[in-house]
Amino acid sequence: MRCTNAQLSIERYLDQSLAGDNRKALEHHLEECRECSRELRTATRLRDSMRRMPSRTVSPAFDQQLQRAVSASRPAPAAWLERLRLRTEWRFRGPMVLTAGSLAAAVIAAVVTPGVMTARTEREAQRRDFVQSAVNRHAELKESSSVDWDAVDSSIELSTGDILTEGQLTP
Repeated sequence: MRCTNAQLSIERYLDQSLAGDNRKALEHHLEECRECSRELRTATRLRDSMRRMPSRTVSPAFDQQLQRAVSASRPAPAAWLERLRLRTEWRFRGPMVLTAGSLAAAVIAAVVTPGVMTARTEREAQRRDFVQSAVNRHAELKESSSVDWDAVDSSIELSTGDILTEGQLTP
């Protein structure tokens, strides 16, 4: 038996309502566990001191007076709202954190994306201009008769990273 189960069973043990294997398991646990034994002694002393107290009686009208007093007193209007807030506050934390994180990611994406797209567009334009100038130069050299075409093809391969064939040459 675990201490939490034992401590929950102590009251029933004192009331003599814990029976059978549960009672034996609790007694065995109490023999081995000092903390639970101390809980049993504390509960026993409390019960004994309460039994020694004189019993009190209330007037028959007490229930009616109590009901009237409870009906007459209403909690402050903000009290129910505060109670609701305290009961439900933890439920909103996860969705709020998720929403804030999503919003932060969206803002970052909105700020960063245009810069990335502009840089990409500029690089593509530079690359297109460079390739177009190479193609134009190649066309000019093609018209001239004193050109070493192997050297031109090697030059194009080195500058563009690929061999341009005649089908790809568009002025």
